[in-house]
Amino acid sequence: MLAADTFTDAGYTVFEADSGSAALQLLESGADVCAVFTDIQMPGDPDGLKLASLLRTMCPDCAILVTSGQVTPEPQDLASGARFVPKPYRPRELLALVREMLERT
Repeated sequence: MLAADTFTDAGYTVFEADSGSAALQLLESGADVCAVFTDIQMPGDPDGLKLASLLRTMCPDCAILVTSGQVTPEPQDLASGARFVPKPYRPRELLALVREMLERT
């Protein structure tokens, strides 16, 4: 996964989940998470938008980025404080956005 490699190469510890339910299990297990990058259209339930909303409740200070190459969400569909990153994205720009969001928390 390009995004995971980008974050790993930048020195971040990356946890990957192949579905919304797997991501929720990871967070519920107590993983130390400060940022989440999710695709809107991922397998299973919840989808990326619903996952972002659930994460905002579970992790109020997390930086949340949502991506898609097929769907552009309306601003009101994004979790509070979440940012949308359309595909294709540039790894440097993605990293800069995450760093900016983390500095605000």
